[in-house]
Amino acid sequence: MLDASSISPEREVLQLRASKDIPCKLTNSDYAILYRRRLDRQVRSQSRRFLPFEECCKWAQANGIGSSQSDWVDWVEQGEGLCAYIPTRPEEYFTFTGEWKGWSYFLSGEQGDDV
Repeated sequence: MLDASSISPEREVLQLRASKDIPCKLTNSDYAILYRRRLDRQVRSQSRRFLPFEECCKWAQANGIGSSQSDWVDWVEQGEGLCAYIPTRPEEYFTFTGEWKGWSYFLSGEQGDDV
């Protein structure tokens, strides 16, 4: 696990631009958490090669998994019929790539309010 003391000391103060431009100071522990999350996301994205978004949608729709996120989660938990080229957390992966259009679109091809 990443130790907070291993974060570079030159990062003492970070100006975060919130909606009101209020500066704040992050601790080494905060930097450790941010670094770990960034690294986790990077490893998940680079370690697998998934099909493009539209192909994943077609695959999910052809398998009749359901029409909601809970249907998808239940199906993934069963572990049957999983494909190595389809992410088990498509919302997370395709949001990161900027392609996510919602669970309704992913599972049934219909644009819904769940974007």
